[in-house]
Amino acid sequence: MAEPRWVGVFRVEGIRRDHNGACELRIGDSLGVDGLAYFPPGVQVPPVGEGSKQYTPFDGPWYRYEFVADYID
Repeated sequence: MAEPRWVGVFRVEGIRRDHNGACELRIGDSLGVDGLAYFPPGVQVPPVGEGSKQYTPFDGPWYRYEFVADYID
């Protein structure tokens, strides 16, 4: 995605899709979160402390995510 675009009420700065059907929409800090993620039924949500993002339930299969500030890859 070259330029940010509006998807509904969200200004999306980037989209990432996984092979398992999961999808992340990077929305910046416009709502106090870094993005929204969709995990289809049967796809495991990464547990807290695993990876650079922390996922919080939002609505059904949708989750909010925030980047973990002290994560070192």
